[in-house]
Amino acid sequence: MVSTECVEFLKEVKRHFAYLFDQYGFVVVHCEDAPGGGRHLIVLESEDCRIRFIQNRWDIYVEVGTKASPIGWQDVVEGTKYWYDIGGVLNFLEREALHIDKLLQEQPFLNVEQQLKELARRLRPACEQLIALCRQDVFEGWQHDYHKFQREREEEFRKQYEEWQTGRINS
Repeated sequence: MVSTECVEFLKEVKRHFAYLFDQYGFVVVHCEDAPGGGRHLIVLESEDCRIRFIQNRWDIYVEVGTKASPIGWQDVVEGTKYWYDIGGVLNFLEREALHIDKLLQEQPFLNVEQQLKELARRLRPACEQLIALCRQDVFEGWQHDYHKFQREREEEFRKQYEEWQTGRINS
């Protein structure tokens, strides 16, 4: 049985991400509570893609995968990564330059609803492109480029952070 809290979380996902259901044909394929309470998992599926929503008390995580991504809590199964943070994938698609000063700015606390609203706003313009990336025949081709992008971005962050610490970048 699914808890009242998970049902409420699902209502919020449906409200903020209505376009996933209305425009892209996503359906709910799984809704589950973690033992101990406070954590909920929802998995949506379309013809080509799965999107996983996790509420961990006050934090929201949204991840994307293929139709082969396992329905459950694990990201990696037998050494294979199946779920990718949607923020990282959107960064990959947008290729926006990294600015350490923006990353180091104090961010206001966002409640669950505000987090969902912000994620829904950010995903919407890139939704078609994201879904296309998740088609099984496409997915395996961009993973190498994605991991390379992530490594380069981490290196750029380290470089800018060192410069920021030494005062060469003013925030």
